[in-house]
Amino acid sequence: MAEVQASRLRRLHRLIGDLATLAKDEVLDAAALRSRLRDLIAPFETERRSTRVAEIRRELGHKSQELARLLKTVRAAELAMPADHAVAAALVTLDSLAASGAVLPAATPQPFGPSWQNLKPYLQRLEAGLTAGLAALAEAVAAGTIAVEDSELRLPRRKPAPPDPRVDPARQALAVAVGNAQLPEVIIEVDHLTRFSWTLLGRPARSERELVTLYAGLIGVGSDLAAAELVRMVPALAADSLGQMVLRIEADGRLRAANDTVLRFMRGHRIADLWGRACSPQPT
Repeated sequence: MAEVQASRLRRLHRLIGDLATLAKDEVLDAAALRSRLRDLIAPFETERRSTRVAEIRRELGHKSQELARLLKTVRAAELAMPADHAVAAALVTLDSLAASGAVLPAATPQPFGPSWQNLKPYLQRLEAGLTAGLAALAEAVAAGTIAVEDSELRLPRRKPAPPDPRVDPARQALAVAVGNAQLPEVIIEVDHLTRFSWTLLGRPARSERELVTLYAGLIGVGSDLAAAELVRMVPALAADSLGQMVLRIEADGRLRAANDTVLRFMRGHRIADLWGRACSPQPT
């Protein structure tokens, strides 16, 4: 059906283009214009008198032809199966229907596996859950906890919790303890504590330049910056060596292993207990 709609849309686009061309033609007289319009409209006369039901019926007819060709192909494959096999019986039934032009009886069993037999119990469980949910919603609406307006659920605004007097002093103390920290300093300190660069390189860095290239590659991977953009930020780098470094740290699961190393280090702090389980390392 989608292919038919796309083909119709293309034809309509061509028709609009032809009509636009005719509208610009100031040489044609009225008789010639009417003749040209009739020629353009003629291919659409059948569709103009057609109905939606007829179009659906016509499309289903095309599908039937495709199924007939598929059945013929299956027959040509000469599948080896016992004569009393359910698929063999199904093919005989389809052959007889194709020859007679009749439709498949509603009570005809299907010969394939029981993949859909568990659908009815699943739907029953789904319906039970929906029924219980709707009942709970009705109780909430009756109690005034939830309102339904314009087919949307409206929840009452929650009152803000009173401010915790310990938050601001804790925030100020943390800022004093940490001080001003730049991103390069954070990367170097975390690498010193976790040695994630060893995981990414498979060995210790051989030079300061290699280590800077590694850190810049990590920034590029995390920020989706191109090598040329990173080179402008760190002029001491070379674009080709930076590109090779990005490919290296992304290979063989090294980046994931380094991420897990840093994450385990972060989870070792007591404050991480307040983060929940969303930041736990996931299996590769």
